[in-house]
Amino acid sequence: MFKRFGGLLLALLLAGQAMAELKVAVVDYRGALMASDAAKAYTQKLKKEFAAKEEEIRKLGEEAQRLQERMQKDAAILSETEAADLKTQFEAKVQDFEYLKRKYQSQISKRQEAFLRESEPRLQRALKSLIEANQYDLVLPRQSVVHVKPTLDITPELIKALNKQK
Repeated sequence: MFKRFGGLLLALLLAGQAMAELKVAVVDYRGALMASDAAKAYTQKLKKEFAAKEEEIRKLGEEAQRLQERMQKDAAILSETEAADLKTQFEAKVQDFEYLKRKYQSQISKRQEAFLRESEPRLQRALKSLIEANQYDLVLPRQSVVHVKPTLDITPELIKALNKQK
């Protein structure tokens, strides 16, 4: 691995003059897409669509919390049978809560991934037009770069380009 890295470093050093003329940029693809107007509208649509499910999960969590508080508060006065029943009810509520929460998060995640897949062509068109307009020689994904000057990050411009598209 060091040989490959060393060879790459040597090539970069030897190409110093060519590098000075290279126009480089970085972009956060997913960040740009999720900050776009279309993604914000989609997120609002999902919130409305899943509001009832969120409310159901919230209520289930509150019920479990009330049962737990009751178990702690009344521990000294409950019979063993009552305490066992309360514990069983609590554990069932927690199980239901966790199941519904996982199911909800899975549904949201699937819908968001579908949105990202559907939006990919728009993202590519916007990025291509940005690259051509600014004549970039190299555009790297932000996630693969350790450090970059903020002036080289074209994510805000990509967001603007995405928002202009219909």
